[in-house]
Amino acid sequence: MAVGDQASGEAEEGFVDVVSDQADSHMVEPLLLETVSHDAAMSRIIEFFVAPDETSAASVLAGGPEGTFETVTLGNFLVEISILKWEELTTGTSFDALWDAGEPRSVAEDGDCQVFVVSERLLRELAGVDDLRIAELAKGWKRMRSEDGEDLDDEPAREILTEVSELARVANDQGFGLYCWVA
Repeated sequence: MAVGDQASGEAEEGFVDVVSDQADSHMVEPLLLETVSHDAAMSRIIEFFVAPDETSAASVLAGGPEGTFETVTLGNFLVEISILKWEELTTGTSFDALWDAGEPRSVAEDGDCQVFVVSERLLRELAGVDDLRIAELAKGWKRMRSEDGEDLDDEPAREILTEVSELARVANDQGFGLYCWVA
């Protein structure tokens, strides 16, 4: 199955590919990420990226940020829900409070494509994590997904959080925002 293929709501296996560095993108060995049935639609392609502002971030809506901005490309998980769970784990703000506040906030939408901004609080938290904290967050995220009837292995959870936190450091150091493109 190719990255992002999702037929109906049946349980399937997907792959997570990690890409970074704007001009010199490289692929890390795909990570097996198991998905299960959901009432919500699964994201097919997920690219976290660093951009100087919302206007710049929104400009990649049609084709995605890879090649334009530094990116981390992932696939086949409910990224909006996961981001809220990461913020709950790092800041203590409840998932429901974040959801009610409109997080994660969309900066552009068109059909199946969307660009949203990762909150400044979560960006700062992810930018400041070390390997020990990544492992703790991965365990917490795995536990929360398990409570929702989903399965996530330890290594993919750590790898995803590591790659996103590295990108958050870049954004934080440059005074930019961290965004996510979903198609």
